[in-house]
Amino acid sequence: MKKLLTLLLIAAFSVHFFAFRPTVAFAVDISSIGIATYLNVNGKNIENGDIVIATAKGYFLSNNAYDPEVFGVVTDKPAIVLKSDSQQKGYPVITNGVTYVKVVGQMVTSKK
Repeated sequence: MKKLLTLLLIAAFSVHFFAFRPTVAFAVDISSIGIATYLNVNGKNIENGDIVIATAKGYFLSNNAYDPEVFGVVTDKPAIVLKSDSQQKGYPVITNGVTYVKVVGQMVTSKK
């Protein structure tokens, strides 16, 4: 499993490095550990840590607790990002890995 993961990371890095313009990222400049993809997310005031859902109509910010359509999280400084010149619009969204996530601290009482 570790060998497969290592090969996937090397392949992803190779594709990013040779197919796209290389970008230098230093450890202090990243806010997530994982691979992000630029997506056109519909919503206002989209920020680092916002949760993104995927629907048949596109990508949107989540407004519901325990949303079953969660796709990923917006990250402003991903460790690795896959994009091409035609995809420069949008936001980097990480779907697997470690990143900061916005949460709302509310007490919800359930009815018995």
